[in-house]
Amino acid sequence: MAAGNWIVYSSFKKWMADGTFDLDANTFKISLHTNTYTPALTHTVAADLTNELTTANGYTAGGATLASVTWTQATTTTTFDAADPTWTASGGSIGPFRIGV
Repeated sequence: MAAGNWIVYSSFKKWMADGTFDLDANTFKISLHTNTYTPALTHTVAADLTNELTTANGYTAGGATLASVTWTQATTTTTFDAADPTWTASGGSIGPFRIGV
């Protein structure tokens, strides 16, 4: 999945380092948020992620589960990848949204 700008939440880095997250076994999701959501490195739980789109027209609040997640390492770079998530609009449009988290 190609992405432009990334923000890595501080809590993710901490929990990755202390083993809270099992990067091979945990489920990863992506949710869509409106332009009124402002990412902050201090966000630590899903409840901090405000202004998510509501369930409507093919989008389900809580986001989509990422499939085919892989982690690869080449020298000093670790890469996260997953199959591209898709939402199919039905009965109206999905969004607008500004950011996927």
